[in-house]
Amino acid sequence: MATELAGKLLELKVSFDGGTTFKTGVCAISFDETTQVPYNPEETDCGRIGSPGTAFSEISGEFITELAPGGSQFSYKDIKAAAVNGTKLVVEIQNPVVGSVTAGSQIYHKADYFVTSIGNQKNTSQSVRFNVALSSVGLLDITP
Repeated sequence: MATELAGKLLELKVSFDGGTTFKTGVCAISFDETTQVPYNPEETDCGRIGSPGTAFSEISGEFITELAPGGSQFSYKDIKAAAVNGTKLVVEIQNPVVGSVTAGSQIYHKADYFVTSIGNQKNTSQSVRFNVALSSVGLLDITP
């Protein structure tokens, strides 16, 4: 029987201080992480040749805009300040402990990122939300 991981258990954790302390998003609605490996093969007389480049990651997410976030939560204001000031963020994603499955044993990802976009979304019948896009720099850490 499969052991599934409920989406609400997977958290996007962001550090604004180089990885010393981490905050989670206020009422995350969704986030997506995509790891890409550039590959540009060439056709030669000897056949197709090429090698993979350095892996990089992009994250996009949507969160509720909280007017008074708790100390362990990042807010629109935090992300906006990081974008405007060019602050390098450390982002970590890992599966939590579920039964006998240890934290980070199935999903683990940590890297440095810069904010590449941030926006507010207003809909009269919903809470105000913000969306953010992040792009990694440096190497991706996949070992918990």
